[in-house]
Amino acid sequence: MTRARPTALAVLAALASGEGCTSGDLHRLAELSDQPQIEVTSIAASFPTETAGHMEFRLAIPNRGDDPLKAISINWEVWLENHRFSTGLRNLSFDVAGREERTLYLSVPVAFRKMPLRRGSIWQEIGLRGKIQVLFGDATEPIGLPFSRRMDVLCENAPIFPLPGKIQE
Repeated sequence: MTRARPTALAVLAALASGEGCTSGDLHRLAELSDQPQIEVTSIAASFPTETAGHMEFRLAIPNRGDDPLKAISINWEVWLENHRFSTGLRNLSFDVAGREERTLYLSVPVAFRKMPLRRGSIWQEIGLRGKIQVLFGDATEPIGLPFSRRMDVLCENAPIFPLPGKIQE
C-alpha cells in the first residue's frame, strides 16, 4: 500500500516547523486519519458446561476511504476477570464498500479445561482484543487494524477464578 497516512504526515510537518502540536491538535489530526478505527460494540457469553462456552462479538468496521476494504482474517484474545481465557484465529471474507460501515458478527465456541461455574445470570468483566487483517482496494499486503474493549457482561453461568485450591500470590 503506497497511500500516505495524513495523521503521521501532519504531525511530522508540525514538528519540523518547530511549532509543535497541542494535545487538541493531535486529537483532531487522529480523527482525520483515513485508517478505520474498529469498535467492539458488544460482547455476549454463556458457559453451559464446566468445559465449554459460547461467545459472540460485534465489531463495527468503518471504511473512511473511497476504495473497498476486505477483511481477510481476525485474531483475538478473551480475558475473564483479568485472566487470559481464550485465543482464536479465523479466516474471513468480509467486504466494506468505500465510505460505508458494516458490523461483523462473530460467533465463537470456547473449549477449556474443567472449571467450576457460578450458576445463573452473572455479571462478569470480559476483555476482548485483537486485530483484523484487511486489504484496501487492489493492495496485496494486508494491514492489521487493532481493536480492544473491556466491559461488564451479563453471562449465563461463569467460570470461577481463581481455581479452588490454587495458591494466590
